[in-house]
Amino acid sequence: MLGQYGFNEKETAEFIDYWVSPLPGDVDYVFYPQETGAVEQVMPLIISPEPDDVMRIWFCAEPLISAPAQVTSPEKIVREGFYVVEWGVMVKDK
Repeated sequence: MLGQYGFNEKETAEFIDYWVSPLPGDVDYVFYPQETGAVEQVMPLIISPEPDDVMRIWFCAEPLISAPAQVTSPEKIVREGFYVVEWGVMVKDK
């Protein structure tokens, strides 16, 4: 899923390395992407000087109950000029 958003190999590895430990190994999780517009509504971000592009992607992770719908047109990271990429995960318990 991260590749669909434009995460490069290093960013993907860092994401996976970070989240392997905090999530219990005996539970399967589903990750629901929350893209820039949704994240900005609840956590506004002010950067000065203003970047050319801002990509914010947070994933809401919760224990898997049933197969989720596929993401059909993910927001892509734009890597031109001065850009900011922010990612995070919110974990919803059982």
